[in-house]
Amino acid sequence: MSDEKNPNRDEAEKHLQAGNEFFEQGNYEEAIKKYAKATQADPKHAVAYSNWGVALGELGRHEEAIGKYGKATEVDPKHAGAYYNWGNALGELGRHEEAIE
Repeated sequence: MSDEKNPNRDEAEKHLQAGNEFFEQGNYEEAIKKYAKATQADPKHAVAYSNWGVALGELGRHEEAIGKYGKATEVDPKHAGAYYNWGNALGELGRHEEAIE
């Protein structure tokens, strides 16, 4: 996450938590909507992008998930979970050589 404090961070956190609750219930479509709202409130919220990618992956939408992991690592290059999930998504698509890179 960025060192800058976004004034909408609290709103983003509320959406993130709601998304996590939907995710835990297996309601990935609703989770995705909440993660999207979290990133609208705070475009530098790496965890929200990463979780969004995981929810997309649960729906088999791995290409879209890769985009979200890329965004997560763009805003926070140290977000290890996003890199890990990115590699897994590439593996799911049979792009193993790319995943190794």
